[in-house]
Amino acid sequence: MVQELDKQYIIDLAYKHFMSKSKLNKILLAYDIYMSDNSENTFNKFSDIKKDSLILLMSFILNMKIKKDFNILIDSETGLFGITILNNKNCKQILTLIFKENSEIIFSYVTGKPEIVKISGTAFFDNPLESFNELKKIIKLTINT
Repeated sequence: MVQELDKQYIIDLAYKHFMSKSKLNKILLAYDIYMSDNSENTFNKFSDIKKDSLILLMSFILNMKIKKDFNILIDSETGLFGITILNNKNCKQILTLIFKENSEIIFSYVTGKPEIVKISGTAFFDNPLESFNELKKIIKLTINT
């Protein structure tokens, strides 16, 4: 059953950290889609939404200063927040990061030119807020944000 993560909690957390309205709206859109899809799903209810994952996602967005187009997602099986960064308008290069509540980040990079290449892995951080510079190295290998 999906934990009723209050929308106001998300808004308050975003304003507390001075997140822009456009970035907050992307998070709220992912939340609305997740909740709507779950209410329409009669067989298997989605996993609880993980607050710690949301906090890590917000910290990432605020610290990385992403310049490329991106979308926010919530995984229905795990309740974890993620971000998909698109390198160009044709979506030929996509980097997806999933933020686990234990400060683990799962990443997957896919490119479709000239052949399909996929690079994926897991990054573990003792203190992710201080370690985002290390994560930048992974991102620079894939998509220059």
